[in-house]
Amino acid sequence: MTIATIYSAIANMTIAVDGTNATAYGLASMPDAIETAQLPVRLLVSVGGSTQGASIRPSTLGTLPGMQATWQVQDLMLYRPPAQGMGLEQMNAALMNYCNSYLSAIRTNALLTSGALTTDIRLEPGIYEHPPESGRQYFGVMVTLTIEEIY
Repeated sequence: MTIATIYSAIANMTIAVDGTNATAYGLASMPDAIETAQLPVRLLVSVGGSTQGASIRPSTLGTLPGMQATWQVQDLMLYRPPAQGMGLEQMNAALMNYCNSYLSAIRTNALLTSGALTTDIRLEPGIYEHPPESGRQYFGVMVTLTIEEIY
């Protein structure tokens, strides 16, 4: 497997916010900027994010030697700009519902590929700027997945 295969598996998960599936953009399809009409979107960030092979170490699977990699992948969902007319109570409810949808998707898809398992998930609702240093802010959720890959 490769990290690109893991990214594809994450991008292919269907996750809704307020009844609308967030369009996922992976490594090969990342737009330079997001227009309001495109929202909600999921951005599987690598540049400026924290995607990394946190560690790679030898391991033994039964009697077979192998390698184990620990990856952290960030999946940023952008929902709406703060000035787009929703009250904080409605926004909080929408973001919490998204977090619940993401957790349900991970429960179903924890084994992302034949050798890659999601071992940890962190969900952080907040206001995010995209692209970085653009001044364009969005309510959203940053999801950080820790994935153990054996190959």
